[in-house]
Amino acid sequence: MKTSNRDFFPIILLIAFILFGAATFLCHIALQNERIYRPLRGVIKTYNKNVDENGNKNLWLDKKPFAKITPERTIVWDADHYNRIRESVYDSDIDRWANYAFFPLFPLVWKATGLNGLGICFFNWIVFSLGILFLYYLFRNKIDKWAFFLILLIPMNVIYMIPYTESLFFLCIAWGLYGIIKDNYALYFFGFLFASMTKSSAAIFFAIFTCAEIVAYIRSRTWKQSLINYLKRLLPIIVGVLFVMIIQKLNGSPRWFFFIEAQKFWGKYLSLPTLPFSDWSQEGRSVTNPFLIMYFLPCVVVVIREFLLSFKRKTKLDFSTWEYAKYVCLLYLAGNIFIAMLTQHGSLNSLARYMLCTPFFVFLLLDTLRCDREKMWQLLYIIIGIATTIICLSYFSQSNGIGIYFVMLGSLLVFFHRYFPKKLLYISIFIIIFANIFWMAYMFNCFICDAWIFT
Repeated sequence: MKTSNRDFFPIILLIAFILFGAATFLCHIALQNERIYRPLRGVIKTYNKNVDENGNKNLWLDKKPFAKITPERTIVWDADHYNRIRESVYDSDIDRWANYAFFPLFPLVWKATGLNGLGICFFNWIVFSLGILFLYYLFRNKIDKWAFFLILLIPMNVIYMIPYTESLFFLCIAWGLYGIIKDNYALYFFGFLFASMTKSSAAIFFAIFTCAEIVAYIRSRTWKQSLINYLKRLLPIIVGVLFVMIIQKLNGSPRWFFFIEAQKFWGKYLSLPTLPFSDWSQEGRSVTNPFLIMYFLPCVVVVIREFLLSFKRKTKLDFSTWEYAKYVCLLYLAGNIFIAMLTQHGSLNSLARYMLCTPFFVFLLLDTLRCDREKMWQLLYIIIGIATTIICLSYFSQSNGIGIYFVMLGSLLVFFHRYFPKKLLYISIFIIIFANIFWMAYMFNCFICDAWIFT
């Protein structure tokens, strides 16, 4: 009977995620009604804006119903660039050179669907939900079923509901991680091939697989096999970037590697970071800095610890595919921080979603649930949580930083779920998910209002 339930659970999980997305859109539609919105306007606000004679956009919080969702209102911010690539494959007169910073797979998929801006929002949420199934099949025999619903507590999930690349990137990377752990090179190859054509993450992929293979070599002491594995890991990334270069070159790119130069149009180039770190967006600022304390520092410690422990191995011991994938996830999160620090001049704009809205983070989230810990580590988590709470209440009190509390409540359930009665655990998850539906609707409204408070 238990096995039978397992067989049906992927369908239940997929339906639950799709219903969560539908509930978010329905919540947004309901809050467009003045009679429904009025009792909640003290808690749920929206944004208003005007553009002055110099073209500068001014935003302010307002107490008015949510904006009506239309296909045109979804084509803002980066979605506008993806839409232009969809329509003309980079051959655009407006911001033409800046468009080359965006990789082509998502806009080409969007073009193939024939959907408008609103349709691709629904499509993206379904793609993200399908990506979750890859992670389910990796963890289904390792953690309880309720744990998969913790993914719905992540406040930045709204990124999967808009015309951005994150949904397709999530599906491709989850596909690739599944290939690594199952030791199926074909799955890994095509997963990371398509991921390398979706976002400009090739540089960090090169770095993380270099580091992972160095550790694998130290543990195995077989340089020939390690070199072969390293080249096999890099092959889909090289091929993916090559395809991007060919597509861009055939559609007006002045140079083969122009997508690297195009990053400068967005203010990204190699430089020393300036302190203190900043983030122009309110939600990004309220999540990124506490997230660094709660997750980034532990990631760096674990990465260094695993590297140093490798030298103490006296026997030939290969990385298990699970350990390898976990190390890759840790390296990705830590690497994104360092890249942002070295290319954004002290600004951490967009970093919150780059870290939270990836299967790398979700993999580590679910992996944490299967690990037993000593009381010393649990005490350390409590101290980190208290410190983070104090930072949020004091330093970020002027920001609309409610999202960080979803992260902290979810972390509390991850680290201490063993001490919760089952009924209390399920009720807590349901309440937080219900609250996150309102938060996601608010964030989506900010997007279509052209406010987009966390990029």
